[in-house]
Parts: sequence; structure tokens; C-alpha cells
Amino acid sequence: MSFNSIRRSILLAFLAVLVFALCPSCKDAKDDVAVKEYGYVQFRLLKNTAARALSALDKLEDAAKLRVVLLHDNATVNQTVHLSASKDAAEFGLTSEKIQLLEGEYSVVGFYILSAADELLMSCQPSQNISFEIINGGLHSQELYVDAILRGGVKFRLVKDLSAFETRSVERQYLFSEIRYADICVKNIKSGREEIFKKLKFTIKEEFDGTGTGHRIAYAKTDSLVSLRDGTYFITSYSTYDKDKKFLEANAVPTKEAQFVVTNNEEVEPHVPIKLYPSDDYVKDYYALKKIWLSLGGENWYYFGDDSPKGSNWNFNKDIDLWGKQPGVVLNSQGRVEALNLGGFAPKGEIDEALGDLTELRILTLGTHSDAIGGSLIEQYSTKNDHSEADLKDLRLDYAVKYLNPSHPLYSFSDAIQQGFKEHNVEMPKLYSRVQLMDVAPGNLANGITKIPESIGKCTKLEQFYVANGLITDLPEAMKNLVNCTDVEIYNCPKLVKYPMALNQMPGIVLLNLANNPQMPHDELFKGLQGLADGPSAKTLQILYCGNNHLKEIPQNFSQIKKFGMLDVSRNDIEKIPSFGKDINFTQLFCDHNKISRIPEDFCGYDDVEVFNFAYNEFTELPDIFTSNTVYVMKSVSFAHNKIEKVENGDNYHGILSSVLDLSYNKFTEFPQIFTSSANSGVEQLNLQGNLISEIPKGSFRSKNMYQLKSLDLQFNKLKKLPDDFSAQFMPYLYGIELSYNSFDKFPFQPLDCATLTVMSIRNQRDELGNRCLTEWPKGLYSAPSLRAFYISGNDLRVVDDDISSRIYIFDIKDNPNITIDLSAVCPYIKAGYYVLSYDPTQDIRGCDSLELQ
Repeated sequence: MSFNSIRRSILLAFLAVLVFALCPSCKDAKDDVAVKEYGYVQFRLLKNTAARALSALDKLEDAAKLRVVLLHDNATVNQTVHLSASKDAAEFGLTSEKIQLLEGEYSVVGFYILSAADELLMSCQPSQNISFEIINGGLHSQELYVDAILRGGVKFRLVKDLSAFETRSVERQYLFSEIRYADICVKNIKSGREEIFKKLKFTIKEEFDGTGTGHRIAYAKTDSLVSLRDGTYFITSYSTYDKDKKFLEANAVPTKEAQFVVTNNEEVEPHVPIKLYPSDDYVKDYYALKKIWLSLGGENWYYFGDDSPKGSNWNFNKDIDLWGKQPGVVLNSQGRVEALNLGGFAPKGEIDEALGDLTELRILTLGTHSDAIGGSLIEQYSTKNDHSEADLKDLRLDYAVKYLNPSHPLYSFSDAIQQGFKEHNVEMPKLYSRVQLMDVAPGNLANGITKIPESIGKCTKLEQFYVANGLITDLPEAMKNLVNCTDVEIYNCPKLVKYPMALNQMPGIVLLNLANNPQMPHDELFKGLQGLADGPSAKTLQILYCGNNHLKEIPQNFSQIKKFGMLDVSRNDIEKIPSFGKDINFTQLFCDHNKISRIPEDFCGYDDVEVFNFAYNEFTELPDIFTSNTVYVMKSVSFAHNKIEKVENGDNYHGILSSVLDLSYNKFTEFPQIFTSSANSGVEQLNLQGNLISEIPKGSFRSKNMYQLKSLDLQFNKLKKLPDDFSAQFMPYLYGIELSYNSFDKFPFQPLDCATLTVMSIRNQRDELGNRCLTEWPKGLYSAPSLRAFYISGNDLRVVDDDISSRIYIFDIKDNPNITIDLSAVCPYIKAGYYVLSYDPTQDIRGCDSLELQ
């Protein structure tokens, strides 16, 4: 439209308005119009693809407002409305707001395109008549065409270019998956004009490549639709940024690899090739993974752990930068292999030397003590981000939790006493939910790894090394280079008949697990452990698991390991215990299931003892190695399952202070003098079940520290009565008493005087001939204020003429064939499920029709 045409149109419009304002008849006409009805028009602004004016609008998306001049009944209507389009679709057309108009015929005189700031971008006069009709209540859509540069929409896709052979020039290597933003520069081949699109946001997608081969690819896709003039372009360069918009890398793009054509009002998705560098360390890691996989029969791997689906295998049918995403592989933020768990795949063979390329490896698991029960040490620690000391402690105690905690003395008490523990919130040692004695029987295998390469010495960041249930015969000497390795496990390796001397050259071992290697002769193991105590790790070693072997003696030079906290030599053939001296303070010591009969007086210090276990040995006397003249209270001491008849040194016994003392299954014939010989002795939970105790001498409970006693297990003895001083006066906090499997013919009422008594059990009383001897019901039982569980099954109770308290909500009366009892007082609680009653359907139980009785 020429300048003169525009000026003439504006002048005509102005004169029409002026005449309309001054002419009275026109005012009358206005009054007539007021009675007319209204409709609507909405304009659609589109590109004129036929005309190519020199003054064409560059981008339709710049148009924010439309001013249209209409002619109606010889009068003009001038309206300005906003324009809009769906996201990124402006070049495909803009839609105006609806304009309310009087019904009738209208024609478009002209229209003007304005920016958001009301700047005139273009004036337009239709080349031909544009007329439309407004009807009452209707909406008319009218297209207006504008001369504009023809443009198409472009959505870039970032793809991986795997053809690069040069070394990355930037300081920091980065992963394709780190890219979140990119600048992309394009050039029009014909005009030479360049355009750059800044900080386009991208999202990483992963999918099959569509070839039907199952090959997986990853790419980055943007939701931003940018506009380009129609023509042929090529991508000249790109810059990439991470999620924080921190610069990663800039690269030029070869023209022939990134050419694309833009067509008016069509969308195109050109690929931007992002270079991947085979020289990058993470790519080297992934090549190493494949070599290791191939060397260990990877094609036949079948995963049986818990941290990945059963039957999983590694998959290399995908882009190389995705090779690190495999079951049992943990990557750090730079894509480097940080942890590797191979034991769960049943690998076979010699590990490839490529293991040494994994220079960021921190945890290597070639099988652990948890293999056969689905455990995974790598899941417990390596996949967490904080790597806290608490996590590391849990990891180091994992073996103890699974295989040593079940032997804790608290678990040897009767079920009734353990109910008392529950009532009083006694913290029991943690147990593994699927614990077995040994997950893999000695000599059995879960994998077939035969050799670890010397190249492991290059993995100097390795912190934890585990190998178990395999066929290794030795460890590489290069392990001495693993200066950061603190945790080592060599567990159940039946071909390892010689002690791996490489262990004794490692400088910083904190935990060493050599358990379950009974194939190794005593002399070989003993000599190796001596060398360990003389080696550099003697300064750092804190935990040694060496159970289920054939060790006959603990090396004397273990006294050099000053940081020793836990020693497990259970299930060996040990006969002799050395004197380590008071400088060695174990927190947990497991010497059970051996042949030990004596402990020297200066064996070790006892200030830090938590668990002291010498069960299943050959002791005939309770060792006088402790003292009660101390502020330190040991957590648990066990000499269960020995042959102990008496206390060493008798009346001169120095005493013992321990929260738990287990003397079960020994040969005591009377209550031991641990309290009477040393007035300072104190025990909270005392287990004397399975002895030969027929008498508790008077005065046995008069010690000044007897008030500490809370639970006493005396089942499986020969008791007929309790002494008079078994009373609340001396045991005011007693809450659990177990008297089952003894010979009481009269009910022992003494414990009922204890106000805190919570659990009492007196099941299965028999005389010397095996006859049931307890027929007496403890009349007034309901008056015990704290009693919550009462067990009196397996006796010969008759008529129970007594009130039954609902406070006693665990009530065991089964196997009393002649009993007659009324439970009407507690029947509502039985019906509600708040009362645990153990009974026989054949018993004469009255007052509760909800019970299933014959």
C-alpha cells in the first residue's frame, strides 16, 4: 500500500466521523441503530504466501495488536484488539479478540499491525473487497492476509556424534545426560545470514532406535519451537550448559552433517550432533566394563540378588555412553564407575586386566557373605550420597548382625522372659530378617571367579574390596598399592589354602573378614595373622572376623593392634588364649564354639566391653577375670554351654558388673556365689537355665546390688522351692521370672510380692519320676499390680476358685487336663482381641461362649 493511499484512507475516515458528529440527522440515525441487535467478529491474521512485498513483515510473532477500519451503513468503525496464538505457533497465524458489532453488512477499509508498545509495524489495504455480515448473536471469523516473510517452525534435537577421534579440549569432561541448555547457531546457505538461539532448554529422552534390533539410544529434546525464514540452513556451532546453566563446551559442526530445510508454516526437527569422545575417562570405563563382562562369561550371567530384577544381565546393545547403566554398577556424577558388584551374577573365569582402568572405583564386590540370602553390601552403602560414618558402621557390622547377633545372650532367654523384655522396651540386638547359620556352606560356591588381575593396583581410590564364594587361590601383590582400602572381605574361598600375604602389605585395613575358610590349615592361617599384626595395618585394624576356621591359637602379637574393637574367632579349634594386656579393649569379642578352658588374668581390658562371648567351650569354673570395683558396666557376658560347676576363687571372687550374664547350660548345682562373694556384683538379666540347680542357699539375694536384677531365667533345673529372701525387699525391680521345667509342688508366691513383676512362668513342673507335681493355683494372682503375662501350662491344676484379672492379657493354661476355670470376667476382652489365651478345646472353661470348646 502506497503512502498516498494510506493518507487518503485516514482522511476519508476522519471526514466521515466529523460529518457524523455534526449532522443532526446522523444523530437520529444513531438513535435508530441503538435498537438493533449485536453479533461478533473475530479476525484471523495469516501470511500472504502469494505476494512478496519489499516491506513485508519480518516475523508474524511480533504482531501484538490489530487496528481494523470497517465501513457500515456509510459510517466507519475503528477498533483495536489484541492478537494471540498458541505456544510457539505465531507464524502459523494469529487470532484477535472478539469485536462486538451491530448486525448488518461490513467491509474492511484497511487494517494496521501494531507491536505490544503500540508501534506501527505495517499498514495494510485489502487488494480486493472484503465484506462480511454480522447476525444477531452470531460469531463471524474473518481472515486477513498480511505480507510477511515466509517462516517455518524449528525444534532442535541434540543427538550424539560418536565419530570424534580427537581428545576433548575442555577442562572438565561431561556426560551427554548433563546437558540441559544449549545455544545453537544456524546459517542460511543462500543469504549467508546467521541466527543464534540462546539457552534453549532440553530434556534427555531414552528409547529404542526403531530398527527392531533392541538398540537403545538417548537424545535431548526441546519443547521450544523457534522460527526461521524458509530456506536451506546448516548448523554451524553449538554451546552446551548444565542444569545450572554453567557452560560445558562449545564446538563447530561440519556443514554436511547438520543441513536442514525450513518450509513456510511447517515444523522441522534438525539434529544437532554433539560430540562424544572415546578418550573420555567415563567412556574408557565403559569399554573396561564390557571387557570384564566378556572375560567372566557375561553372556551367561543371571542375577539372583535383591537390588535388580532376578535374571538380569548386562546389556551393551545401546549407545556407548549408556553402557554404564547396568545392574550392579554404580556411577558417580561424572559417569565414572564408582562401585561394581559382580558376585550376584555367578561370574566365571579370570577378571580382565581392564579392571585397572576403573580408576574411580571405590567399592569392588566379587561376592560377599550375603550372596545366598540375597544381600547386597553395595546397596547398603555405595548408592547413598552422603557416605556417612553411620552408614559405614552399619556396613562393617553387617556380618555381625547376620551371623553373630543370633548368639547374643538376650536371645537365649525363654520366650516368657523375652516377653518381659518387650514389655519394658529392652533393646534387642538387631537381627537380619532371613538369617541363616551360614549363607553359603563352607566349600560351596556362588561364583566361579578364579583370578584377580595385578592391574587392580591401579585402582588406588578403592575403599572396599569383597571376594567370596569363588575359586581364587591368592590375591595379587599389587593390592599393596590400595592405600585407601579400609574394608577387605575374603570369605568362603575353598581354593584359598594359603594365606594371601598381600593383605599384610596393605597399609590401612580397618575391617578384615576371613571367616568361613576352614580349608586353610591352622599353621598357614596362624602365620598369616601374625604377619598381619606385624604389618602396616596393625595401626589401623579395628575389626577382624575369623570365625568358622581351624585356628588353634590367637597370635600373641595381636597385642600390637591397639585399635582392636571387635574380634570374632568363633567356631574354631582354639585352646589357648594369650595375654594381650589392658591396652587392648575389645567392644565385642566372640570366642564361642572353641576348646578354651582358661582365660589369663591380663587377657585384655574390660572398660569398653559390649559383648563378651565364650559360650560352647570347656570351662569348668567361671573365670575370675572381671572386677565389680569399677564404674564400667559390660553389656553382655556369656559363658553358656560350658561345664562350669563353680566360681573361680570361690569366696574371693572379684565380682562382675554386666547388664546381661548368661550361664545357661552349665553344671551348677546351686545358685552361684557371684553376688554373695562380691557384694558389688550387679546383673540386670541373669540366665541360669539348663543347669542342675536344686537349691538356692539362703542369703543368695542379699547382695547390695541385687536390686539391679530385673529378669531371672531358672527353667530346666531341679528346684522345688525358693528361699524366703527371694523377695521385693532385695529385688524391687524384678519384672521377669522363669521357673518352668523344675519340680515345684507348691506355688512359689515370693515373686508376686515384687510390685514391678510383669511376666511369670511356671510351666511343666515334674517330680523325680516325671509326674506332674504342681496342682495348686496361686489364689490372689489378680492382686499382682504389674503382672501382664502368666504362664502355667503343662501342670495338673484342678478347680480354679479365683478372680481372673483382665490386666493379665497373656494367659497360658493349656495342657492342664483337669482344670475347671471361669473366664467370664475376661471374655469381653477375648472377644475384642485384647486378650491372648492359650488353652485346649477339651478343657473345662466356663463363662465365654466365644471360645472353640469341645
